[in-house]
Amino acid sequence: MNLLQAIQTRRSVSKVADKPVDRNLIQQLLDYAAMAPNHKNTAPWRFRVFSADERFALATACATGDPDKTDFWREKVQRAPVIIGVASFAGRSKADIPVWEEHAATAAACQNMLLAAHALGLGAIWRSGKITEEAEVQNLFNGFDASKSDQVMAFIYIGWPLEN
Repeated sequence: MNLLQAIQTRRSVSKVADKPVDRNLIQQLLDYAAMAPNHKNTAPWRFRVFSADERFALATACATGDPDKTDFWREKVQRAPVIIGVASFAGRSKADIPVWEEHAATAAACQNMLLAAHALGLGAIWRSGKITEEAEVQNLFNGFDASKSDQVMAFIYIGWPLEN
């Protein structure tokens, strides 16, 4: 598949099989994400891979503000065998780079990951929302500091698609 085909045919895939995704494929996705353009090579992104039982740490963090939602989040994180959390650690370099550029670079890394997943035959969907602002979710990323303009950007659910 060439790049233009990948851009034209990539779609968010929310229904994936309950089948493991090889660690080598996940590493490839992270490597492709890290090839995203970023001003002065700051690489402002941070990734956290949640698979198997690690997904429940994410569910627990998501439910911290509302314990009644624990079952909801435990079910939600099981929708894909792998979830990659993506955060932007903006303003950390000595280079004078605007925060918005660091966040944009991190979003570009997410797009690279989505296109790479599609090219490798995987299904993926970018999830975000209010949960990214929860302190317990942010704390899943070592060294996260909202006062330094860090921001959780995405949770990318990845698996083998059940449908085209």
